[in-house]
Amino acid sequence: MSDSRSELEAARAAGMATRFSVRQENPSKDPGPFEAITSLDQIVL
Repeated sequence: MSDSRSELEAARAAGMATRFSVRQENPSKDPGPFEAITSLDQIVL
């Protein structure tokens, strides 16, 4: 989980599951190709 698309791209390339964290203070709100979440409760393990 990250609010940085470049971090998520690297994580995906390494085979990790990814989620884009949408936060009020985050300058970028566009998750691009990543699933967006607003709460840790949305992550199902």
